[in-house]
Amino acid sequence: MILPDFKDFPHSGRIIGIDWGARRVGVAVSDDARQMVFVRPVVDGTKSVEVVAQIIRDDKISGVVIGLPLRSDGAESETTRQVRAFADNLS
Repeated sequence: MILPDFKDFPHSGRIIGIDWGARRVGVAVSDDARQMVFVRPVVDGTKSVEVVAQIIRDDKISGVVIGLPLRSDGAESETTRQVRAFADNLS
């Protein structure tokens, strides 16, 4: 489920942060206390949904944060639409 507001975000458990790219996807996972973050190996962009979904299952992730690139004026770009599609596929 994609949440439009952080007030509904889980208050406990591990979080995964995702920096989406067409060729490479950056991934980092927090500890249970959300005090430390551990960088994971870069994921091949062509397999990113499957690999990230497996990390979410294996690490029992309770929340996902994905960087959303916007233009400097706040408008969406083609990359923004690709990130939204990635999030939809992941959810």
